[in-house]
Amino acid sequence: MYISSLVESRLLQLKNPLEYTAHLEQGRSGMIQLDADGRILNFNQAASQICALEKEIVIGQRADIVFQGYGDKFLRVFDMTNQEEINSLNIRIKGRNVCLEIDRLLLAGEGRPSGMVVILNDVSSTYAGIKQLQTVHMLHSLGELAKQLFDIKSSSIGEVESYMRLILARVRENGSSESSHLLKRAINETVHINTVVRELLFMANSPMSKKAGVTINSLLDEAALLVFRGLGGENVNYNKNLANGLPDLYGDANALKQVFINIMQNALEAMTAEGVLTVKSWLDAEKNMIVINIADTGVGIPKDVMERVFEPFYGTKDHHAGLGLAFVERIVQEHHGIVQIGPGERKGTNVLIYLPITGTVTGGRKLRGRSIQ
Repeated sequence: MYISSLVESRLLQLKNPLEYTAHLEQGRSGMIQLDADGRILNFNQAASQICALEKEIVIGQRADIVFQGYGDKFLRVFDMTNQEEINSLNIRIKGRNVCLEIDRLLLAGEGRPSGMVVILNDVSSTYAGIKQLQTVHMLHSLGELAKQLFDIKSSSIGEVESYMRLILARVRENGSSESSHLLKRAINETVHINTVVRELLFMANSPMSKKAGVTINSLLDEAALLVFRGLGGENVNYNKNLANGLPDLYGDANALKQVFINIMQNALEAMTAEGVLTVKSWLDAEKNMIVINIADTGVGIPKDVMERVFEPFYGTKDHHAGLGLAFVERIVQEHHGIVQIGPGERKGTNVLIYLPITGTVTGGRKLRGRSIQ
């Protein structure tokens, strides 16, 4: 084997390709060998798994025909005249996103390449782990910042909110609807700032402070009281249906209450005029879990946004960007539970939270504690 002058373009030439391909046949890397005309001569098991194609189907076929549905970038990998450097690629294969590391090796021939070997490594899980680690580092840094902001939040912002509420009460007494509306918006903004800082502190702090005797219905009542007190919701009907006799859980009461506050707050903000906030709880005896259902009749979540609702600090022009449902997901996962979010029966948004009574749930890790409907 020798390295040609084409090494700068990531194209390598091989003198003994049969020895090399035999070595890769049983390897973990995907290996696709082409002849001079671009037809597939060899397609190992790893390549079959990565590309979601059977070896028997692709052998003897032209690569540009076999992979025509994989996108132009992937097709350029198999173009022997292409000297573009292609080290990695993100493509969609059979409905899933795949992150590939790629090596292309030209096979030496008389005057022109006699073929090519393409090496594929699926690094999707590694890439996802790096992204998760980056997110953790980002949240840690933001958490440190949140700790520094905590004193400001507790004093300055808290005082501003208190003063505005006093002014709002007096304005309402004098009957000024326009001033009342502006003050209410200002109060909502301070509530949002308080929420973001509080979420950051939760995310940055040490592990959950779990204790026995956590009563879900009491937490739901407290959360609803705080949300309606903070955001008003005068035009929103509160439909509560909490099952009696639910068993207590082992968990962090403050963290779970903040989860319910976040979801209810989102619900009220989605119902700008009037609507119905429905809060239910019941026991799923088959799963041995308590189920919490919080639904609204608001504007709902667009499909493109729905796919990213669990990402930290993702928002739209119409919604505040914060930790939001990323915070909710993390707390629910810490309690070995599952959170599902989807459209309501007629309109709005429907959120379901499953919390195991025993503190663990089979399959929770597999579902990663979330589901998007």
